[in-house]
Parts: sequence; C-alpha cells; structure tokens
Amino acid sequence: MKYIVSQSLYIYKTPSSQSEKLGILYPGFIIDATEETEGELLHGEKIWLKDANGFFYWKGAVNFHGEQEHTPTIVNYNELLSDIPAHIRTNKGAGITIAILDTGCINHPDLEDRIDCFYDVEKNKEISVPSEYYDGSDHGTFVAGLMASSGRTSGIVGIAPQARLIIIKVSKRSNNGNEEGYHGYSVWKALEWLLSLSAKPNIINLSFNIDADTRYKDRIGNALSLLKESGCHIIAAAGNNKSIFGEKGILYPSGAPDVWAAGAIYETFETTELLNSQIKFAVPYGQNYRSLGREHSPSQKQGSSFASAIVSAAMALIESYNKTQGTPGLHELSDYVTQYDGRLYNEQLKIHKNEETTA
Repeated sequence: MKYIVSQSLYIYKTPSSQSEKLGILYPGFIIDATEETEGELLHGEKIWLKDANGFFYWKGAVNFHGEQEHTPTIVNYNELLSDIPAHIRTNKGAGITIAILDTGCINHPDLEDRIDCFYDVEKNKEISVPSEYYDGSDHGTFVAGLMASSGRTSGIVGIAPQARLIIIKVSKRSNNGNEEGYHGYSVWKALEWLLSLSAKPNIINLSFNIDADTRYKDRIGNALSLLKESGCHIIAAAGNNKSIFGEKGILYPSGAPDVWAAGAIYETFETTELLNSQIKFAVPYGQNYRSLGREHSPSQKQGSSFASAIVSAAMALIESYNKTQGTPGLHELSDYVTQYDGRLYNEQLKIHKNEETTA
C-alpha cells in the first residue's frame, strides 16, 4: 500500500515517538507500507505504517496514494503557468531575488551564478565558496531547480531561470547525522537574518511546516510581519489534498496572517467541504514534478512543498515584469490563474486561486 507524506515525518525504529529516530521524510515522499499496526496514540491517531525494512511511520502524517497501478505523469511545470501572458514571462524572473528556507542546496551547474548567498542557520555562518554548498536531503535543491534551473546540463528549465536565489539552510541534523526536520528556533533565526539584510529578497519561499504550538511562533509571526511590511511576498506550503478542505487549521507557517498559503490537490475527488479560506492558491500534484537532485541527476517529487515553490517562481515572473515597467503592483499573480470552484478540481494543469481566501 502506497502513501504520500503530507507533512514532515520522522522514521522510527518502533511505533512510538519515544523510540530511535532513523531519519525524516518531507512532503511529497512516497512510503510503500507492508502492514498497519497499532502504536503510540498521537493527535488522535494510533495507527502506524510499517515498511519492508521494518521501519515505522505515523499514519497521521500521510495520505493514501490512490490506485496502486497508477503511475503519475511527469509534468512540465511551466505548463501550469500558461495563463500568464508571454510578454510577462519574457524576463524569466530577472531582477528578482527569492529566499529559499529549506534543507540547503548543492552547487549544481544548472544553478551556477544564480545563488547570491548560502547561509547555514545551525552553523550560524555564510558559506561563500560554492563548492561547499550542500543539501541535507535533496529537498532544497529540488525546490531551487523548480524555480531557477537553467537547464544547461539537465534539460530541466525552471519557471524563473533568471531569478536570483538566497539559500538558507534551516533544517537541523541529529547526533547520528540524519536530517531532523525544521524547528521553530531555526526558522525564527533565519527570518531575523533576512531582516538584517540591507537588500531584502522580493519573495520568501517556505516549503515546510513546523509545530504551530512552538514557543517561537510569536517571534516567527512578528518577523514575518516585518518582512511583509518591508515589501517581501511570503509563500508557504499548506498541505495536500483533503487536508486543505474545511476550516480546520492549516499547516504553520502557511497559516500565519502575512503568508500566502499554497496547497496541493491530488487528482479528481469530491468533498462536501469548501477549500479552506486561508488557502490562497491550489496547485495540482496528481503528477510528479521533475527537477534537480542532490546527486546532480534529475529527481521526481510531488506535494505542497513544490506547489509553494511553483507559486513563488510564478510571483517572480510577475514581479520581474512589474519592475521593468516601473510600476509595483501593476500586475498580480491572481490576475492570471484559473478560478477554483472550491469543490471539485477540474484536472486542468493550472494554478488555481481561491476566491474565498482571506489572505
């Protein structure tokens, strides 16, 4: 039985959060489970998944992956932006800087000369030598490739290949060297570092979630507000599929007041609930997106992490054009995406805006 990870998920030695952590999976990763078993009760869910290696995963952080015979199609994500006029896309994001808070990024030849700065929060240092850039899990490199890959060696061209990137590694490593996920302190320090820059990024992408009850939530929220006031557009991953329908809370920090929440929707389904009013954009993820990998070879993934990246890169196209016209706010992404009806996804490869959003 296949499941897709909907939020950052630890791999455990036994079905208990108190057992040894063997690693972490990020939204979009696929788990091939061989059985279900009862384990520690977490947030109302006591069922855990077990794979062929004997590793355990809490079921509350995954969604069923659909028919097992289904092989997702690899999508050219630039097709998602076909509603944006060609004359607006022509600049390819030139003159726009995107800050990516993630797991890092390797020195990939298709991102050569695109990365202006690499800051490691855990080490509290800027890495100025490109050969020392690194990625703890492949996630950050994939996100950066979706946005700004030149396609020079991989053939994969990002949505805004002329955009500049600031890479901020906010994921942490455990004592055994495995990536341990995202923590409130690291996210807060990353945002504070951005606030310290004399030239702020135009766009900030947050393709992750953290515990909304973290003691750093207020500090994160305050930093996000200050960055928004300084002119930054902030986009974050909000979750996948039915988890973004209804008025229950969405993932944090996408649920913060100054953030545009980007959700991902899996193929065609019906629901009696409307799309959550906090969701600003919905992007299809019934397909695999193809981008750059940590080992310099192409990689395939899906999920709201990459919905957020796609929306951020699309924003770069719009902002680049506005900048050339000397008129901030002349065009907005909402002007050029398909309206979402709130109940049934129509399977067009489009970014959809939520007409009910309060963002």
